[in-house]
Amino acid sequence: MVASIYFNLGIALEFHWLRRQIADLSVQIHWHNLAKIGLVETLNVHQRELTAHILKTTKPYKSARKVIDQWIEANRFPFQRHEQMIAELKARTSVDFAMLSAVVSEADGLRAASVA
Repeated sequence: MVASIYFNLGIALEFHWLRRQIADLSVQIHWHNLAKIGLVETLNVHQRELTAHILKTTKPYKSARKVIDQWIEANRFPFQRHEQMIAELKARTSVDFAMLSAVVSEADGLRAASVA
């Protein structure tokens, strides 16, 4: 169940898409590569922490999707804010380190803002 929630949460929050965007960033100097690694590691930490938080704060269901839906419903505003940021990035022809950094940083707010 934990792995299923982790994976489905990544889909719901489009973390998989974010990871692809980070991977596609142009690396011109060593510092860019370090920044990419840091963004992916931070996103992974957020996903693990959110998964643990969801497991602790939601009613158990047999379906991971139902657990995630319950968490999303209880945290509609921060979830919608995250969705809005992703939609804005997807509407652009290209994204850069700053944009992806802001979204990854904001992802921590999903856990902090959770009320469930």
